[in-house]
Amino acid sequence: GFKNPYHHIKTKAVLDDQFTPSWPAKYTAQYWIEKRLATPYRSWMREYMCTPLMDGAIFKPEWMQHCKMAKLDQYDALEFYGDLSYKEKGDYKAMFLIGKKGRDFHIIFSFCRQTSRNVCASWLYDLYEKHKLERYPIIYKIEGLFAMDEFVSDFDTEGDYRGYYIPVIADKRPKDGKFERIEANSGHFERLRVYWNEQEKDTLDQTTAIDQHLAFEKGSGANDDGPDAVQGGMADLNKATFVSNFDMHTTSRSSMKERHF
Repeated sequence: GFKNPYHHIKTKAVLDDQFTPSWPAKYTAQYWIEKRLATPYRSWMREYMCTPLMDGAIFKPEWMQHCKMAKLDQYDALEFYGDLSYKEKGDYKAMFLIGKKGRDFHIIFSFCRQTSRNVCASWLYDLYEKHKLERYPIIYKIEGLFAMDEFVSDFDTEGDYRGYYIPVIADKRPKDGKFERIEANSGHFERLRVYWNEQEKDTLDQTTAIDQHLAFEKGSGANDDGPDAVQGGMADLNKATFVSNFDMHTTSRSSMKERHF
């Protein structure tokens, strides 16, 4: 019958995307930035952001497999696809180079960070120069109905600095039902048709992207920019390879008449 003298306060370690500490007398923003860089995504959300995430609710850990990537000229189709968020630093910026080879998808290069769009643009141009990507028929596309011109201009601004331009275009298609689209994409993973680049296995970008897949669940509060970008790129590659692999058959008018009558 005694009144409970205790109460429970649940507070996130940081209050916003600038890593403003909820306890400024003890911690600094720099402390939490360094802590975040050293902590896996799911652990950070669980231990510091009061958002426990269930592993493998839709995407299972055993589906996340790695292999050696093929040479770029051996793929049936290649596409960079990005989900860059209309917020400057609010959400994660995700961009992947995905290759389709037969029935398999290879996630060759991964970018998945909570940063600005111009950092992503610089990363793309660095890859373009390092791997001489101008030699390959790669599509460069970014998603976003919000401020699409601004998205493309971020890459053009980097091009102004470099002296050349990567032909990045905006994906103008309306895309409803994000959760349903990403969940449907899990079938490719379940059939073990998706491979991550084994050379990037220990990088923070790839690890974060895989963590976002494993944490993906409706209402979980986990970031889903990585899975959204992967789904967009894989969907485009399926369309591209369907058209390129479709064999056209023609029939003469006379033979059609003979079969009809």
